[in-house]
Amino acid sequence: MPTCISSTPIPRVLLIELNAPNKNAFTDEMYRELTTKILSAPSSHDFIIFSHLGNFFTSGVDFMDQMDHLTPGSYDPDAINSLPAYKFMKAVIDCPLFLFSCIRGSAIGIGATFLLHCDSVLASPHPRSYVWFPFARACLPPEFSSSILLQNACGRTNAADALLFGDRIPFSKAERMNLLRVTASGEDPLKNTLKRLRDAFESNHNFGRTARNYVKLSRGHKREGLKNAAMREQEAPRRPRIKGHSDTGPGDTGGLRGRGPKGRLNQLRYV
Repeated sequence: MPTCISSTPIPRVLLIELNAPNKNAFTDEMYRELTTKILSAPSSHDFIIFSHLGNFFTSGVDFMDQMDHLTPGSYDPDAINSLPAYKFMKAVIDCPLFLFSCIRGSAIGIGATFLLHCDSVLASPHPRSYVWFPFARACLPPEFSSSILLQNACGRTNAADALLFGDRIPFSKAERMNLLRVTASGEDPLKNTLKRLRDAFESNHNFGRTARNYVKLSRGHKREGLKNAAMREQEAPRRPRIKGHSDTGPGDTGGLRGRGPKGRLNQLRYV
C-alpha cells in the first residue's frame, strides 16, 4: 500500500495525502515516496497541497524504522546526504512551487517541523489537535531547520518553550503563534483551499505565475542557509530515549509514553 496518494483535483495543483500505518508515522519508505512525488511534480503545476487521510497529519518518525540512522557519532556529510530523510528535506526546501498544508489532526515531530517550510498552513479547529516538537524530551536535537525557522515564525521565547520543553501546542495557540491559521467551525481546510485556488485561477489567469514569483522572492534566498541548518542538526548527537535504546539504561523512556498500535500503554515509538 502506498504511504502517500497523489492526485490533481484542479488544474495546476498537485495534492499529496499521507496514508501510512501508525497514524502516518514517517519511515524511509515514506520519505522516498514523498521525495519522488515532490521532485516529479509536473512543470505545469504551480501549487502542492499536503494533506492526510486519518485523524493524524503525522505522529512523527517511526523510531523502530529509524534506529540505524540514530547511532551517535556515525554521521558525516556524505552519509547525511544519503539519508532518505535529508533527501526529503532538501526536496521540500528546493521546491519552486507554492506549498500548502491542510491538516485536520495533530502534527508531531517531523510533521510539525515540515509545517514551518510551507507557505500557508490551514487547520481545522479540532480542540484536541495540536502541534508538538518533542525532540528535547526524546533526547534528540531539533530537525529540518526548525532551530532557525521556529524562531523566525513565533519569536525566541515561544521557540525555546516549544523546542526545549516540548509542550503540546493546541491549534488555537498555534494560530496565535503564527504557525497556522484555523478555519471557521465545521469548515474543511482542504475544501476551503481548493475553492480559494479555483476562484483565484478563474479571476486571474496569471495567478500561478504570481505564486511562483512569491515563492522565489520569499524563499529563494534562504534555501542554502536552511539546508546547511538541516545538515548541522543531523550532525548533532542523537540518543533517543526509548525502551531498549536509552542512554540511561534499558527500559527508560525519558518520561515519554504513548499508546501502541493495539491501544495499550507502551513506549513512544513516533517522534
